[in-house]
Amino acid sequence: ARLVALWQSVGFCHGVLNTDNMSIVGVTIDYGPFGFMDTHDPGHICNKSDDGGHYAYDQQPSICRWNLKKLSEALAPYLSSEDVAGVLKMYDEEFEKCFLNKMRTKFGLIHVKLEEDIKLVEGFLDTLHKTACDFTNGFRGLNNLCVPGCCDDESDVDVTLTYLVS
Repeated sequence: ARLVALWQSVGFCHGVLNTDNMSIVGVTIDYGPFGFMDTHDPGHICNKSDDGGHYAYDQQPSICRWNLKKLSEALAPYLSSEDVAGVLKMYDEEFEKCFLNKMRTKFGLIHVKLEEDIKLVEGFLDTLHKTACDFTNGFRGLNNLCVPGCCDDESDVDVTLTYLVS
């Protein structure tokens, strides 16, 4: 959960998240046609043989969860259905927590954690997508934003906005 949350926070696409490419210790192998997104596209597919988008960027968290479920099926003689449900719930919670914490850090939201922070993140990612902004440069551009009332020159805001959508 933590590994895929970190991938999502930097726009990394594994490419081939088959069950045999994930380890029980929380690492992955056989990265195949991996890559980082340039333009933010939730449906980005770095593996050109993935016609259906099974391993697309936005599918990675659910594919890793599905792989974990498949592992639990192999271990079914040793796990109760309650154990499996608990592990899958823990995966979901850990992914959400890790992803949001990483994104809060990228936004500089490190002193106070608000429930609304996820809306800020989702809105920003949606804007990156709608404007075809580069994933990495979109976040880097946040460094150029002026805090309202602190800018020396209002043209700084226009320059930053032009940079973000170009």
